[in-house]
Amino acid sequence: MKRREVLNAMGGAAVALLAQPYATSAQQQPIKLGALFDLTGATGDVGSHFADGFRDYIRWVNDHGGIKGGMKIDLAWEDYQYKPDQAVTLLKKLAEQDKVVGISGWGTGDSILMKPQIESYGVPYIPASFHQGLLDPPNDWIWLIGPSYNDHMKALLDYIKKTYKGIGKPRVALAVHNSDYGRSPVGPAREYGPKIGMDIVAVEEVPANVLDATSQLLNMKRFAPTHIVIQNVARPSAIIARDARKLGINAQVLGIHYIGDELLFDLAGDAADKVIASTFVSNWFEKVPGMPAVQNINLAYHPGTPVRPLHYTQGIVHATVWVEILKRAQTVDRAGMAKVLNGGFRMTTGGLTAPITYGKDDRKGADGIKLLQADIKTRQFKPITDWYEAPA
Repeated sequence: MKRREVLNAMGGAAVALLAQPYATSAQQQPIKLGALFDLTGATGDVGSHFADGFRDYIRWVNDHGGIKGGMKIDLAWEDYQYKPDQAVTLLKKLAEQDKVVGISGWGTGDSILMKPQIESYGVPYIPASFHQGLLDPPNDWIWLIGPSYNDHMKALLDYIKKTYKGIGKPRVALAVHNSDYGRSPVGPAREYGPKIGMDIVAVEEVPANVLDATSQLLNMKRFAPTHIVIQNVARPSAIIARDARKLGINAQVLGIHYIGDELLFDLAGDAADKVIASTFVSNWFEKVPGMPAVQNINLAYHPGTPVRPLHYTQGIVHATVWVEILKRAQTVDRAGMAKVLNGGFRMTTGGLTAPITYGKDDRKGADGIKLLQADIKTRQFKPITDWYEAPA
């Protein structure tokens, strides 16, 4: 097959997955699926879009006949406000009271805290977090949706190494969220950076509610960084980019996934131009076969919101994976779901992501990362690479 034919074949399958109504028959008992979202907490700037995408897709499936000949999905979701202790309480409710067959999670810190309980309950759990440590043994019940934060960090450091034209080694400063999520790729960066010929010169923690990052950036400025890599959610990422420009720090700004949000243009202004984001999800404006279905779902339920950040698409992809697992499960229970995930699962998404695969020794879902670059003239993030796997 030619490349275009391969893409069309992938796209056709994915668009069918997203867009075709399901056959209906007699009413059946709904399937209970659980979800923990952050709508109003510290990461709500991106979490609310993710939650919209996830809920919209489940709603769309139900509105178009459900699955398995008319079975609807009863989504039991909770806003845990990015509070780990609250997440633990709500996990107990979802697993014991609601008796859900699987749980979609959100944050890194809460997922780490809940890991023993998830194993004890024996409930499939796929968080939005890409924290590699969640897959550490013992682990029979947790899968990631895509490449880990470590993978994203290595991909960005590789890009820096390949594109740097300055004198001497690249000098990389890290600006990270003050949490397990933010710190997750710091150790791997410190280990991997020197191996490929760069120095990690500073690490500064920036909380999600920051209004000004001057103090952290002044600390970085002492080391004259050539690059700043951000591991944070949308709002503080934009503030870091803005304040770096304000302080005259002549460094290329890059970030992991959540920096790729329209808030960057709103808050960072001209400093947003040419900021680079790593992602495992295609941007709203990319002409991939699966994107029109995503846009149509958003239009159906949010007609006053014409453009969405990549976190909305991420939520739809996340929900699509859960629905596909439910459809393939011979028994719609926790063991049946795990059997699907451990048994050589593969699906395509019409270019919304790289192909998503799971198996007994494959727990990361989509393996592909692409890099996007912000363009302030069009207010768009434009791809500068195709999908590729991060270095091992």
